[in-house]
Amino acid sequence: KSSDLVIRKFWVSLGIGFLVLVLTPILVLLLFLTLIGIPLAILILVAYFFLLFFGQIFAALAIGQKVLATINQKANQILSLILGLFILAILDLIPIVGGIIIFIAMLVGLGSYFMTKKALILELKGKKSL
Repeated sequence: KSSDLVIRKFWVSLGIGFLVLVLTPILVLLLFLTLIGIPLAILILVAYFFLLFFGQIFAALAIGQKVLATINQKANQILSLILGLFILAILDLIPIVGGIIIFIAMLVGLGSYFMTKKALILELKGKKSL
């Protein structure tokens, strides 16, 4: 689902990813200033770095699915992920531009992850499962 949002709502995903990138360290810093918030700050910080890494994975999956759909190939999740990671790795070799592309992929993947989680929470609240 996250990879679908990368394609359908690219700019929204990018914006949310940027907000998460900027606001999470501020939140962690504020939590570190309180003694009670230190354990929560550590937990959020670990999740933050984990999601920064996996944001690229969501973007790579979306890239792979889009390429396979373009050549009318059935989108296998594993094949899409491998193809997307390969494309990102090749693009990362381009000096300066490659780093910018990887950064954008991370932001879009991060934003789509949070959009997917928000949709899931709203869906569960609608079913009164949460």
